[in-house]
Amino acid sequence: MLWPIASELKDGVTTVRFQGHLGLDALSSEQGALESLVRRTLGQEGARVLFDMSHVASVHPLVLAHLARLAASAIDGGAQVQWSGLSPRLHRLFHRVGLDARFPVHRSETEALRELAPHAR
Repeated sequence: MLWPIASELKDGVTTVRFQGHLGLDALSSEQGALESLVRRTLGQEGARVLFDMSHVASVHPLVLAHLARLAASAIDGGAQVQWSGLSPRLHRLFHRVGLDARFPVHRSETEALRELAPHAR
């Protein structure tokens, strides 16, 4: 199953929403669209991006590693990247591999947006 990727710009923050099963087969078919979105959005100095995982049923560790590399590259380029909506299992994986030390992780999209766009209502 392909995992839809949707993005929305609100209050200066681009929210990238993932849903479904993030498996290796989907990564190969969606990788171009994802990388294009990330380059376009995150390639800007000072960009603020939220990766929302609240509708993700499962994620392959290699897909998570790929997303983390894209996010790290964006941070190195001057963007802010944060994550929200991790399931308990995904949160444990984040912690086990040390991603929570590299990226801010929030329980909800609302909480993350509050931090990324403090002037927003």
